[in-house]
Amino acid sequence: MGEKERAFGALVTLGFTLGGGIDWIAGLWSASSWSATLQGMATILTFFLAAQLLDLPFDLYRTFVLEQRHGFNRNTPRQFATDLLMQWALTLALGGPLLWLILWVMDGAGLWWLWAWAILMGFSLVMAWAYPTFIAPLFNRFTPLADDALRSRVEALLERCGFHSKGIFVMDGSRRSGHGNAYFTGIGNNKRIVFFDTLLTTLNHDEVEAVLAHELGHFKRKHVVKMLGVSATTTLAGFALLGWLAGNDWFYHGLGVSQPSNAAA
Repeated sequence: MGEKERAFGALVTLGFTLGGGIDWIAGLWSASSWSATLQGMATILTFFLAAQLLDLPFDLYRTFVLEQRHGFNRNTPRQFATDLLMQWALTLALGGPLLWLILWVMDGAGLWWLWAWAILMGFSLVMAWAYPTFIAPLFNRFTPLADDALRSRVEALLERCGFHSKGIFVMDGSRRSGHGNAYFTGIGNNKRIVFFDTLLTTLNHDEVEAVLAHELGHFKRKHVVKMLGVSATTTLAGFALLGWLAGNDWFYHGLGVSQPSNAAA
């Protein structure tokens, strides 16, 4: 499955570039009477939609064949479709304005790649802060941990680790899968601890505490901060490289794009 999916992904990439897929999508929207920025937004969003649709058969196979075969799948076609449509709606609602802002910066600002990087990093931090409270509840139900004995153990572990959270919650993961997990999410003062309900029904208190201790190890070793630093650095380097490449016609023509544009870049 993994090798086949990677091979298919490579073919899709070639199709979008050397095969002219990006060029075709850009040409499709350039025929409209919209502004260049709106055409660019439509081009990029169409590209991501097409990429997700091409990947959809693999997602369906993983969920309804592999997971079902091993007894983990609890998803339904209706729930799967609802989740997918909600993800697309969020992409449009949140990603649309972000795309517009970055394309607008590309069109007129000096050192646009630096401004675009700053915008993207700011957006990422806001989303990391907002995710636990505003986005995750759109897909799952979160209820405060009702087991007093377990909550006391968890709070004692959090105190020893110096982890301050806004609550300990149980997520209805069983609605889609039989897998169990625990994690912490959010940044700053908006962090919370989350247990899958499937985890709490299959493990005892010692085992649950051990799972959470593993997750808190990432916090104690500052893995989240380090990963943010690595992501910010690599993203800055990527934008700087794109800032140089976007000014060269050979960059577009070598990857199957006949008409250079910010969106194509």
